[in-house]
Amino acid sequence: MFIRGIAVALTLALSVSVSSADITIEWVEVDNSAVLSGYKTFDLFATTDQGWCCNAMLFPLDTGNFYKHPLGNESEPLPFMVDLFPEIEFDTYLGAGGGPVRTTLQAGDVGGDAYQFDEVELDVSWAAQVIPVPLPSGRLHMARLTFSDDATGSWRLAISASEPDGLVEFSGTIADIIPEPASLALMASGAAVLLRRQRSDRQV
Repeated sequence: MFIRGIAVALTLALSVSVSSADITIEWVEVDNSAVLSGYKTFDLFATTDQGWCCNAMLFPLDTGNFYKHPLGNESEPLPFMVDLFPEIEFDTYLGAGGGPVRTTLQAGDVGGDAYQFDEVELDVSWAAQVIPVPLPSGRLHMARLTFSDDATGSWRLAISASEPDGLVEFSGTIADIIPEPASLALMASGAAVLLRRQRSDRQV
């Protein structure tokens, strides 16, 4: 119970959500400290009650770099690769609710010029492979991004659902993704409260 409470506190404190129309996005920090140093890892989730169709992201870095494993690509690494090379779990890659992805040559919806997916810029579109319907819906894992501690830059994201006028755009900076000190303090405070409650329960 205590561990579950800590997990909830972590999720609340380390998530950044932006909502518009019927689509919500959320950045959730992933602990990579066991195998990587000097990098932060975040998962991008999108939640929609409509069928998700496709995404486009433009994310150039002004400083720093994205982590790209030499054996990685745009897709989530296979489990046997993670067993062999644990750090590849935190490679920068695209996702779609755990399903396969398809990349295109342009991400024009958010102002990109041409496909790019490397250490300094993500300019990419990706879509559900399973077409026609049913398209996936709910809370979907859209991408994992790992960038260096000194990374700065702005991002733009377009998400398209299956309904008419289902295209929603989001934007922000790396500073918006990383939890603020106030959020970290809230997380620590929540953990302390849970610890006190657990001790009180034991005494009773």
